[in-house]
Amino acid sequence: MVLEDTIRLMRIIGIPGLIKGRGDHGLDADLLALAELNKVQLLVDDKYLGRYGEFLGFLEYVVRRMDGLEYTVVKTLKPFRRIPSDIDLVVRREDLGRVIRMFRNNGLRLLDWAPYGATLHSTSYNYYLDVTTDLSVSGLVYISGEYLITHTVDRRINGVKVRAPVEPLDLLATIAHSVIKEWMFTLSDYYTAVLWLSNLTRVLRYARELHLTKSLMLFISMVKELSDLAFGQNNPVSNVVRVLAPLNVRDNLKSELPIKYSPRYLIPCYTERFMNTETLTRMPTALRAALNTGFLRLLINHALRSSY
Repeated sequence: MVLEDTIRLMRIIGIPGLIKGRGDHGLDADLLALAELNKVQLLVDDKYLGRYGEFLGFLEYVVRRMDGLEYTVVKTLKPFRRIPSDIDLVVRREDLGRVIRMFRNNGLRLLDWAPYGATLHSTSYNYYLDVTTDLSVSGLVYISGEYLITHTVDRRINGVKVRAPVEPLDLLATIAHSVIKEWMFTLSDYYTAVLWLSNLTRVLRYARELHLTKSLMLFISMVKELSDLAFGQNNPVSNVVRVLAPLNVRDNLKSELPIKYSPRYLIPCYTERFMNTETLTRMPTALRAALNTGFLRLLINHALRSSY
């Protein structure tokens, strides 16, 4: 069977609140490794709670130091317990240098500069912090930081108050990150979408404003196809998302997740998002990034990796 282990894992997890899972019955070392690779390990095993606690500690560390500044933490707060590899912190352009200096003075190590920000690392928490003004790929902005900050509210995760985008926009940021930035679909992406199904109407509104409608439809088509394979065609997820899932993407699901999107699906998404006046005005920044001597190496590594 195509995606045999992925489907087995999905049936063990189920969909919290919608489809009852089988619990840990049938969970073996291979499936647990697959869950880790897809960042859904806390949906099947509590032994990772210690690392989750470290993530919460680092998140609280970051937001406490941002008190008094405008910011938003994007793609980090999920509708399920998840252990991310980093925290994405979006700040105002005029605050970027100040924020980076502040965290460096607090002991974080600067690892790399990007066109719109920098990556830092905390040795005490062993976590990465991406500080940026915009969500971008190779210098091309796919969601403006100003837009994200404008649509930010107070949210809570395990008692920690965090400034983060409203849920529909945070979901769209996850979708755009998967399609535009990473070219890859994971089970973490799947469960983020299906556990935030009530936000889909508003997600579509944001997608239209941000030229991300095709990315949304590709992503939701993947969600529907996976739901059909795991839970049968008459399932509560597919019944809701069907109208936003026009693509037959079964040919894209030929191996276990995480899985890369076929270029034939990505090209229309890139065309819609980047062939507009807003993006073209920032093209010089993208060209400078592309001319960077390390760009080709980074692009190759990006294409060959198995997860993100």
